Amino acid sequence: MKNKTTPSFFFLFLFLSILFLSSNQVAAQDYDIYELQKENPSVSKSAGKVDKSKNRTEFYDLYQNLHTTIYVSNNKIDKVYGEGDIKRITLSDNNSFAFLNTDNDQFKEVKLITVKLKSKNDLNQVLDLSDSPHFVKLKYVFLKCYFEYTDEDIQNFIKVTPNVRVFHISANPS
Repeated sequence: MKNKTTPSFFFLFLFLSILFLSSNQVAAQDYDIYELQKENPSVSKSAGKVDKSKNRTEFYDLYQNLHTTIYVSNNKIDKVYGEGDIKRITLSDNNSFAFLNTDNDQFKEVKLITVKLKSKNDLNQVLDLSDSPHFVKLKYVFLKCYFEYTDEDIQNFIKVTPNVRVFHISANPS
C-alpha cells in the first residue's frame, strides 16, 4: 500500500517554499534604499531607512517601471526613452549638473531625477535644486553612489525643497 500523504506533503512543502521565497524578494527591495531624513532641530541629523508608514509606491513606480526618460552624460542629452511628457531625468555623471539649470519647458512634468555618483570626489560639488523654477512637479531625487559614503556626505551634497524626498543607495557598478 502506498502512502498517500507523501505527495500531499511534497506539494505543501513546495507551495510554502515558493511563497516564502517570493515574499522575501518583495521585502528585499526596501533593504538597501535609504531616505534622507529632513533636518529637524528636535531630532538628531541622520539618514536612514524610511519608516514603513511613509509610502514609497510612487517612487518605486517611477524608478522601476517604464516612463519617458532623458539620459544625460557630459552635460548633453545622451538619449531619450519614450514619448510624451518627461517624467524622469537620469544623470550619468556630475559633469551634467549644469544641464538641470537649462530653461526647458519639458522639465515641468519631471517627478524623478536619478544621479549616478562614481567617486567620493563627486560629492564635493553641491547639487542645488532648492530654487529651481524648472521642476515644478519634482518629488524625488535618487542618488546611486558607487562608493562608500556617510549620511552627512549626502546631506552636504544635495539641497532640495522640503516637498522633495531624497533616496540614496550604495550600488555596485554594472
